[in-house]
Amino acid sequence: MLHPTIIRIMCLNFVQVVVNPSRRKLLMDYSTIASLELVHNTRRDSSKQSLYGIMNNTQTSAGNRLLRSTVCAPRGLPGNYLFNTRSRHEIIAVFLANPGSFFEVLEVLSDFRDLDRLLSQLVVVPKVITPRVSRISIGNIISLKQCLEAAPRLIDCLKTVVLTHSSELLTSMIDSLCNEKFQVILDDINRVINDRVQATRSAPQKRIQECFAVRAGIDGMLDVARRAYLDSMDSIHEIAQRMNKASSFPIKLSYTSKRGYHLSIPADIKDIPGEFIERVPNKTATLCTTRDLKSCNSRLRESLAAIYKLSTKTIQDLLDKVRTHATAMYAMMETIALLDMILRWEGDKVDLWQSTRLMFFISKLRTCSGYVPIRMSMYVRICRSVMADTDSVLTKPEVTEFGNLVIRGGRHPVMEKSLKDDLYVSNNTVREIFNVPVFRVVITGPNCAGKSTYMRAIAMITIIAHMGCYVPATEAFIPLLDRICSRFGTSDDMEENASTFEVEMTETAFILEVATPKSLVLIDELGRGTANDEGCAIAWSVSEELIQRRVFTCFATHYHRINKLSTLYPQCRCFHMDATSERVTACLRKVLGDHANCVVIKNQIRCLYTLKDGPFDVIERYGIVAARNCGMPAAIIGRAHTLFELLAERKKHNYGRSEENRPADPIHNNRRVLHHLLALRYAQLKPEGTCRSSSRWHVRILRVRIMQNFVGNCTIFESPKP
Repeated sequence: MLHPTIIRIMCLNFVQVVVNPSRRKLLMDYSTIASLELVHNTRRDSSKQSLYGIMNNTQTSAGNRLLRSTVCAPRGLPGNYLFNTRSRHEIIAVFLANPGSFFEVLEVLSDFRDLDRLLSQLVVVPKVITPRVSRISIGNIISLKQCLEAAPRLIDCLKTVVLTHSSELLTSMIDSLCNEKFQVILDDINRVINDRVQATRSAPQKRIQECFAVRAGIDGMLDVARRAYLDSMDSIHEIAQRMNKASSFPIKLSYTSKRGYHLSIPADIKDIPGEFIERVPNKTATLCTTRDLKSCNSRLRESLAAIYKLSTKTIQDLLDKVRTHATAMYAMMETIALLDMILRWEGDKVDLWQSTRLMFFISKLRTCSGYVPIRMSMYVRICRSVMADTDSVLTKPEVTEFGNLVIRGGRHPVMEKSLKDDLYVSNNTVREIFNVPVFRVVITGPNCAGKSTYMRAIAMITIIAHMGCYVPATEAFIPLLDRICSRFGTSDDMEENASTFEVEMTETAFILEVATPKSLVLIDELGRGTANDEGCAIAWSVSEELIQRRVFTCFATHYHRINKLSTLYPQCRCFHMDATSERVTACLRKVLGDHANCVVIKNQIRCLYTLKDGPFDVIERYGIVAARNCGMPAAIIGRAHTLFELLAERKKHNYGRSEENRPADPIHNNRRVLHHLLALRYAQLKPEGTCRSSSRWHVRILRVRIMQNFVGNCTIFESPKP
């Protein structure tokens, strides 16, 4: 057994890891995440046209990663899930009521841009210290210094908000940022790092910051190496100025990490003196150098390597002190990520006039009135995003432990954002009708009427509410769920050697295995991968099983017999996507060619994208009309109408007859007899294997059958000669 003192020492050198169990999450499998397009749009092969893409407006990389993981598995903080979800809604309401504080906090968050990457590199001790590792370590210390200096400003902004609107989650964030260890880390960094050093993304400026990061006087050899570095830099600039004065054409001093400092001459200069060596022409300029400049570059690299080598010991000692406080820094990173994610959910939904006027007022006042100055580029970017979303209405959902799912005026967030000129048609979802709980919703309607979009909108609104965000609806009551299961699409799986129907049945079997009364199940056209009667039977049996389990299910189908479930089970309700039909008689003589005498009745269908109560009043040939609207050639559509009429007439003629009483099809029988004749002709029967006379008599019988079918009265047929 370890001594308590040894345990305390080990705790200082290790990072505490807390595993959150899956019971605190809204679970979704991979097929559900892909079919709902939560993080990736499968059609456009991009993440922009997805739920994650339209919500991703974060300032920090930690907030970006937290948003992505939260979209795939909405979860609460350790503790009461319902309380944490409501606390996030509370923070959004607080900042919507205080847009000035919102923009101040947003500006401070930009200083915590790469905090997660920074901490992941700080806590790992490298096995070998190379010049690259030294450069990265110096850059990480500079970035950490910037984050720790910005923490007090963020705390002041949050305290100002809490004074006017109390919030327990905001108070806990302030407590997490007020850790005394942060000041200890900052004091240790200030003893070693220069005060004037700031994080930058420019390669030349970043190299200079890294060279002079360590304070002067800590290491005498380091100060000598820096003096040599400055002398080499002065020599390089003197050479560039001298060459520019001596030449009749302009010469520019450039820098790249691969070539170092070199000269750039315009591309239209053809007569270049021979002292310019190592020429590399491109479209705009000719890159070259001189022997003196090349020698100065070599001395510069040597002095730079010496600076990194001498700075390594000091920086590594500083990192050893910082690593002992890694747990506190990770807690700060989680707080920053959560705050950034929550703020950016609703940052673009602040009232347009209030936001633009306030942003302009803050940008003009600067710091004289106590406001944090905001860059004009940030002002323009936020105002544009606000103006683009003025028509969007977001509502605070009522998230409850139990209860019914009720959505009024629900909209698909991605579809609504992608529509430019057309207005999105919102729909309602009610799980309880006349005090009778509804566990099964059957949705019918024509093709392209919006059935799949409606079901995806229900899932996305539920996910957004579980994330702790405002939802795209006029009113929403969302119960806490444990899982969302969906079955969309008609694709096969080549890797698993599974057909479309096999994939469909496998996913449905998984849904039946994991679905509970606190799950949401979405199924789109189950059973269409096989025969109509068999597919309808499978869909019916799956529906009955989910109804008996009391699982809330949305089921879109073209099997109109499924609507009969509502007569057997009061928990099942039928709805349809509304559409209007206008019957127009048109003669397609020029298009149909050989079928020029056929007059085709066409249905003009206009989808209203509105959910209506009751089963769908079937519009004749709506599938053919939908195919025509999708660009199918007119000749194909005309032929489809003709075949539809023939099939309908035959179905009407054979309706009510059993299989035994149904008259035999002579064409089918003759085709079968001809098949036997051809098989006997090409069988190449051998005398030792078959009786020759018996085979001839078998052929004769088949020929007689054909003659009876075609001739009818012909009963005499010559037998073949032996």
